[in-house]
Formats: sequence, structure tokens, C-alpha cells
Amino acid sequence: MIIVIADDFTGAAEMGGIALRFGLTVEIQTEFYMPSPAPDVLVLDTNTRSGSSEHAVKKIEETVKKIGDVPGELIFKKTDSVLRGHIREELKTILSLMPGKSILLAPANPSSGRIIKDGYYYINGKLLHQSVFSDDPESPVHTSEVLSMLGRSAIDSIQVLKNGKDVARGSIAVGEADTISQLRDWAKKINNEIIPAGAADFFYAILKEKGFTELPEREVLIQERAERALFVCGSSLSKAAVILEGLKHDNTTVVEMPCKFLSDAELRSFCDDRWIEETVRSFNSYRNVIIVVGDEIPKGHTILGKIPPCLAKITDEVVHRIPVTDLYIEGGSTASAVIRKLGWNRLTPIHELAPGVVRMEIGTGKKQFVTVKPGSYMWPDQIWDYLS
Repeated sequence: MIIVIADDFTGAAEMGGIALRFGLTVEIQTEFYMPSPAPDVLVLDTNTRSGSSEHAVKKIEETVKKIGDVPGELIFKKTDSVLRGHIREELKTILSLMPGKSILLAPANPSSGRIIKDGYYYINGKLLHQSVFSDDPESPVHTSEVLSMLGRSAIDSIQVLKNGKDVARGSIAVGEADTISQLRDWAKKINNEIIPAGAADFFYAILKEKGFTELPEREVLIQERAERALFVCGSSLSKAAVILEGLKHDNTTVVEMPCKFLSDAELRSFCDDRWIEETVRSFNSYRNVIIVVGDEIPKGHTILGKIPPCLAKITDEVVHRIPVTDLYIEGGSTASAVIRKLGWNRLTPIHELAPGVVRMEIGTGKKQFVTVKPGSYMWPDQIWDYLS
């Protein structure tokens, strides 16, 4: 069994989607439970990216200790491809619990134009800090130098390696890569002493290197039709507009929250009553309902971190009052908050609709599905056909 430790839910789902490409069985969990029979790939969402570094260290310690006695041929630490979160602290914690090991971190995603070269991170040929990631409201990127992005301190033994170099024992090494082929080269170096970490393309390269056969590429067709679908968008109304362009308008409506103008108290009141009732009423007239943050929230705004829990509370209330068959969630923090609020601890990926966009079945005995994607990815067109 391969065990993946992810730092947010959309990242966990992305790993599950890659496993599906190889015909592997996979389960995603928010709290560790040893399933029987064991899947080929077990993905754990620790939900550590958005919290404090202290919380991240504690959660990683708990997770590594829990899986310590589980028979697994590989542990892979999933990180954000552009190194957001508490990556250095999490990797150092893993090393402290696994003495004698080293970690090879390969976060580049060449398939998405994200590469590391000469110690710097580029996206589509542009330095990362000059891209849209500099305006990320939660984790803005201010530098493209990889070691600075990781927050290396003087006592850390972190180094950036050119392709093909060896990983020093007991170290954390960042492998440069600007092609999938170079990631395959790094994958060849993984052994019992080296723990792999990184993003989707590196996990894909490792599965290829381990000899798994990728299934023939084919279009995923969802056979059943959604009776009621709820979209939960943790980003601005402009993202909802993209959804509306794909859906027939007579089937779909938007319930909007103007967050920019709300105080903390007003936000709590809005979540407790008005938004919930408006969303429930909308299902009387529409089959698809989108709940969305109505305004761009300025960086540093006091309610920024309160949006995901608010969306989670609303979603929980609506799903328990309306027989929603399909839930669509955009954004890692929002997805983690919603899934945990609903108490969905074990999910089975069934379709990878596009890279990073994964449809899962909920193990509740009901016919319910959830589809998630990172905020920076696009929804695939086949979803609109299914919902319209």
C-alpha cells in the first residue's frame, strides 16, 4: 500500500485522481482509519496548510506515529506545488520521527508550466512572485528563490540540487526540474532511505517508475443525472460567473454574500440565518444553486479566515435539509472545512474529470457525490453537460 500525507483536501483528491489513472484502488480520509481490505493508495488529508505552524507540526507528528506500524511500500508527502504552507516545518518533523532517512522534495509541476531552475521557481516562463500568486489573499508569494520560499534557517540542512545529484543522508533536498523526464530521473533515486515529497507530477513520475501501467486515456462520462447540485465557491463572484456561463441559466441561481462590507458579528449572523434560508428556498425553483463570496476580500481582512468555516456551516445545514445529490467545492481551505463539518471521513474517488478535479462517492449509504478542485484550476466542460 502507498500512503500519501497531504496538507489540504484538494491536494489529497488530486493524488487520488492520479492513482485512478493507473487503475489503482484509492481511499481518501480526513482521520486515519485502517480500511479492510486495504486500498492500493491511502491518502490522508491533515488540513495543515492554512493553520499555524505549531498545529501543522503537531498534526504531522500524530499522523506519522499512527501510520508507523501500517505496512506500506512507500510514504509520499504531498505539498503545494508553489510551496505555500508550512512545508519546512512538516518535513523537519517527519525527519525527526524517521532517523536515518532523507527527504527529496520535488514540487515542480512541468505539466502546468511550473518549474524550478537555478534555484528559482518559474510559472509559464515568469518568476513566480511576478505571477498571480503574488496576490494570493491567504499566502501571497513575495519571492521566487526556492530556499527563501521555504523559509530556510541557518540551522537547516536544506539544499537545492541540480538534476541527477545525490541526496545527502539526513538532509532535505529540493530537486530542480523543468521537464517530466527530469522528475522521472528524481523518481529513480527513491529508495528505503529517501522519502519523496512534492506535487502531482512527481507522484505521477514515481508511480510510472514503480512499474504501474497507466490506463488508456478516455473521456470520463458521468452516466447518472444530478437531481440537485450545490456549488460552494470560496472565491469571488467572478468565479461563479464562470460556472453560470457553462450552465443553463433557467436551472441555476446564485446566492451571494457581500463579505467585504461585513463585520465579524454581521458575518456570524449572516451565516446563522439569512444565507442558509435563502439557499434552501432557492432549491424550490432551481436544480443547481451556487453559494459564493460576492466580493474580492482585501488581503489581511479580519474575516478572511472565517469564510471557509462559514461556508462549511451553511453547506452542512443545506445538505441536511435538502436532498443534494452532488456537491461541488472550489478551493482547498473551503473543501477541508466543508468535508469535516459534514463528517465525511472516508471518500472513494471514482472519476478524475480533469487533472486536480476529482469526483468522489461518500460512504454514507446514500447516493451522494462530491467533486473538488483547487481554486486556481478550471472546471471541465463535461460537468456542464451533466448538470444542464
